[in-house]
Amino acid sequence: SFNYMILDWQYQRGQLTVLIQQENLDTRALIEACGKNPEFSDVRAEPGITPNQTRLLISLPQVTPEGAADAQ
Repeated sequence: SFNYMILDWQYQRGQLTVLIQQENLDTRALIEACGKNPEFSDVRAEPGITPNQTRLLISLPQVTPEGAADAQ
């Protein structure tokens, strides 16, 4: 279990970015826990602006309605 605060999140083109805050966050354990979710294809962690912040980058498969490719 993790105890952190979500400060901000953004989703753009299959990429979810979550800015979290927690002192001494075990990013390896967080990445492993998120990686167990079959909906995530890639999970990475980067330093945030301050030492107790982490940017979590999660790739999600792009879901398009059936037939959307045919409409182009």
